[in-house]
Amino acid sequence: KEHQLKKELAQGEKERKVLESRVRQEQTIARELDPRRRYLEEEEQDLIYRVCAAILHLGNVEFSGEEQAQVANVDVLTDKVAPLLKVDGPSLVAALISPRVMAGRELITLSLNPVKAGNSRDALVKALYGRLFLWVVDKINNTLRVAGKDNFIGILDIAGFEIFEVNSFEQLCINFTNERLQQFFNNHMFNLEQEEYKR
Repeated sequence: KEHQLKKELAQGEKERKVLESRVRQEQTIARELDPRRRYLEEEEQDLIYRVCAAILHLGNVEFSGEEQAQVANVDVLTDKVAPLLKVDGPSLVAALISPRVMAGRELITLSLNPVKAGNSRDALVKALYGRLFLWVVDKINNTLRVAGKDNFIGILDIAGFEIFEVNSFEQLCINFTNERLQQFFNNHMFNLEQEEYKR
């Protein structure tokens, strides 16, 4: 009987350790998924909002002229975009219509026509958005502590962004709604995965 009692005590101790380990794991997961936890600092959120707002305002920049481009609504660049990006307004205007490029060992100032200046603006928007997106992905990966070899985020793109000659407010609302639907789907799938791990 004494041997049987010791065996049962040892088995109970083993089960207690396994249970304590599971409780610690679930507490760690709960801490990681706490909705009150801040994943982005206020400065980082502000940066995202400022870059997105600058991108939207850049879409409103128009160019005029024949051979030499001029910014038709220069106030958009100097009063809205430049402060959002924290750059000098006149320098931003000059960079879009008269960029400086390296030719050999010399800097040469080009004179762009309105079409090429528009392409320059579009390239700036694409670069800003691309770098912002990669930064957000990197931030999410760091938050989730994703290993280097697993450096990806699985995102379902429900509808994507539509590209028109002129994006209207309605199109912005459609794109926003699509992104919210995508966010809902991702959260739903994440919760299902969470439930699976709890079992």
